[in-house]
Amino acid sequence: MMKENCCWINHSHSKIIFLMPYTKRHYIKRILFFLANRILYYLYSMTTIEFLRQFRLGGYALFDFAVTFLFIYLIAPLLSKLLLNVRIVMPKHNRLFLAIPLWVLVHILVGSITPLTQNVIDLNWHYGIKIFMIVLIVLGMRGIKIRKNTK
Repeated sequence: MMKENCCWINHSHSKIIFLMPYTKRHYIKRILFFLANRILYYLYSMTTIEFLRQFRLGGYALFDFAVTFLFIYLIAPLLSKLLLNVRIVMPKHNRLFLAIPLWVLVHILVGSITPLTQNVIDLNWHYGIKIFMIVLIVLGMRGIKIRKNTK
């Protein structure tokens, strides 16, 4: 038998047997290269915000939820100081529970109607979302305490 490039040639039976010349690592690199090319294709064929908002869960963009929680995380120190000035103590996990209902309220006040905002506003349908919002509000308000004046 004689080896030429990536296959074995058996001259006695004149049969060519192809062997896998690559390792698992090579195939993983090829898959990652393919995925990177697809992402670059989407980045150059649509705007970045459209690309980020294309990933959805139940019709709602996951990017919107990520931005909501990131925003709450970033304003948490300022929010803590403002709430302490009015004698309200709010644990961190309560802010996370109240993030989505507050964000829906902000969208209503600004006039930017997202699918979640539309489903919350709609009176005749989407009762599961309304119940979910009420549960989030109750869980968010449960740990809030009013601090007594110590002057």
